[in-house]
Amino acid sequence: ARNVILGRSRARTNLNTILLARTLWNKVLELRPIALEWIKGHASSWGNKTADKLAKRGTQLKEQIK
Repeated sequence: ARNVILGRSRARTNLNTILLARTLWNKVLELRPIALEWIKGHASSWGNKTADKLAKRGTQLKEQIK
């Protein structure tokens, strides 16, 4: 997903979602520099549980915005 958002790989599905993600990513970068890093999932990495919780909250926010 990171490489697709950064334009390094080509998406085959969910093209509208990818376009939205790229647009939002570029807007964020206008505000401040941020690095998007790959982290192995399900490996007890520091912050992984918090990231999963935030991602879940983000999906719920999307429903509220509609």
